Amino acid sequence: MKLKNTIMLMLAFPGAIFLSFPYSESLFFLFCVLIFLQLSKNEYGKAGILAFFAAMTRPLGVFLIAPLLVHIK
Repeated sequence: MKLKNTIMLMLAFPGAIFLSFPYSESLFFLFCVLIFLQLSKNEYGKAGILAFFAAMTRPLGVFLIAPLLVHIK
């Protein structure tokens, strides 16, 4: 019975399937904010680890090495 209801709802609202997918934007944003917070505290090791995790969530995270290098100099 539950499967039938699920199928009927998915036929009625096919765009709802996108609401069940996990997205990485919020996690990437969290890592970006934490990186700049650690940079303001001059904790470069923690910022580097967070930059690594940001790069693992989204390919754009590779470019977070630039603020690290600029802030260290």
